[in-house]
Amino acid sequence: MHSYTDNSNLFDARSHGLGALIGRPRYTTAYHPSQLGRLLSRASQSVIHWLTTGSMPRVSKEMQGDTEVWKVHDPVSHCTRYFDHEDALRVWMEARYYQ
Repeated sequence: MHSYTDNSNLFDARSHGLGALIGRPRYTTAYHPSQLGRLLSRASQSVIHWLTTGSMPRVSKEMQGDTEVWKVHDPVSHCTRYFDHEDALRVWMEARYYQ
């Protein structure tokens, strides 16, 4: 007769323990793959935005009291200007372009 020891239960117990360790990686919040991917995505979008609009003036409409004005921030001169009329804004933009 052959003696046979059944080690399958021992192997199963060890493999489940190892699977539990491998199956659930312990990431800190800062290094979790999905959060790291989001962080890298936001950083790359910021760099692309900075590279493509770095010297372009940022124009928006605002209300000052009852009057609608155009607000322009010029990143080159670090100035913010306000215009009552769109035509005045266009004149300033053309003059800035040709400087």
